Amino acid sequence: MLTLRFADRAKKVKNIAKINYRNSLLKDIQQQLESLKAELSPSQIGTINQFITNQAEATIKNEDQQINQANLNENEIMIEELKNYATREKQNIERIIDLIMKRVQRIDNMIDEKRVRAGSY
Repeated sequence: MLTLRFADRAKKVKNIAKINYRNSLLKDIQQQLESLKAELSPSQIGTINQFITNQAEATIKNEDQQINQANLNENEIMIEELKNYATREKQNIERIIDLIMKRVQRIDNMIDEKRVRAGSY
C-alpha cells in the first residue's frame, strides 16, 4: 500500500528547468568587460590607471586630513582639560596659602599678646 502511495506521488512530481541567470549575467558582464578592455589603447589604459591612482591618493590624503583634524580636536580637548585642572589646582593652593597665612596671623597675635602680658607684669 505504501509503495502505491509513493508511486502516485512520484508521478505528480514535475521538474522545471531554470537558467541560473546570475551566473549567466556575470559571464555576460565579464565578456563585455574583456571586449571593452580590448578596445582600449595602451595610452587610454595608462590614463585610466593614472586617474585611479590620483583618486586613491586624493582619498588617502582626505582621510589623513580627517584623522589629523580628529587628533587636533582631541589634543585641544586635552589641553582644555589640563587648563581646567591647572586652574583648580591653583585655586586649591591659594586656599591653602590663605589658611596658612591666617594661622601665621593668629600665631603673631598670640605672640603679641604674650609680649604685652609679659611687659605688664
